[in-house]
Amino acid sequence: MVDMTIGVNADAFGLSTGDVASQFKKWDPTFHARTQRIFRASGACRELGQDRPLSESDERAFHDWFALDCRIRQVTDRDASYDGARFTLTYDDDGMSPYLMMAEMMHENGSIGDRAIRDMREMDITNFASAFGIIGIDESEGRLMLEDLMWEGEYDVAVTASKMAQYARSKHHGMVVGRIAKIRGAWMLYGDPIYESERPVSVYGLRKLHTLRCITETPDFLGLKDMFYDWRDTYGTSRDAS
Repeated sequence: MVDMTIGVNADAFGLSTGDVASQFKKWDPTFHARTQRIFRASGACRELGQDRPLSESDERAFHDWFALDCRIRQVTDRDASYDGARFTLTYDDDGMSPYLMMAEMMHENGSIGDRAIRDMREMDITNFASAFGIIGIDESEGRLMLEDLMWEGEYDVAVTASKMAQYARSKHHGMVVGRIAKIRGAWMLYGDPIYESERPVSVYGLRKLHTLRCITETPDFLGLKDMFYDWRDTYGTSRDAS
């Protein structure tokens, strides 16, 4: 019998991507290891090889990519000696993100209610990663006005008080490379940014973003991570000092 017990809790805004990745590692360690090899093969992590531990920031990036960007389906294993769940990556329309698959399981077994699953379904559909220019700051409301530098569009995004204090200290409107999602009709920053800067993006940066857009049909988390890894390394941190 397949043990699909889920040992985490979900709050009103969803599951931790770290919890999602850990749960799938318990269910199917081979599949989890395969996806991590794919992540490690990306440019930003290639120098680590397959054996060295990921840094804390790379580990969090892997969790976000695995839980939200991968598309998977459960498969039947023909090995009679193995009674666990098996998963595979898929590039067809029938694929589901690990985040949503786990959320649906939790809803089915009564671990979360109808409102929570609606939030998580909305988050799963709307979330995407891109490079955003900060075009406005509303400290009183705790909101950033972001311009999508890759795919166009403007977003009024809620941020935490600590993040707002960080952005408000900047002398210039900078940029943030990360993921946003829409939950209960409001956009919010989700997860840890790949890169942040207190300065606006340069012409050189815009050209690199345009090149990345030309080679991908959808917002590409690994492509953004690869691109801004070099920038982060140049400044020695993920936050560029003004």
